[in-house]
Amino acid sequence: MSQEFDQSLQSEIEAKKPKFIEQAKESILKRLRPIIEYQVRNIVAPETITEEQELNQYYVEQALEQHQASGKSHPYKSFSQFATEQRGGAQ
Repeated sequence: MSQEFDQSLQSEIEAKKPKFIEQAKESILKRLRPIIEYQVRNIVAPETITEEQELNQYYVEQALEQHQASGKSHPYKSFSQFATEQRGGAQ
């Protein structure tokens, strides 16, 4: 009985292993992507964006993702959308 349980447990672990590995990869890439993007930008066009600007952009993107995932009915607007509305619509 114990051996059957061990084999069953082992086969269940093996079945879930690829999904776990894929989720771990996605999680790591999600955290590394902003750093990679910053490094690429810094190499391609040095000193065009500061670390502070890069971090601000990262936090804005995170807030947008969380807001969209929450299913709220009022999405964030870009600055240009907001400015256009303040001027009285498209000109």
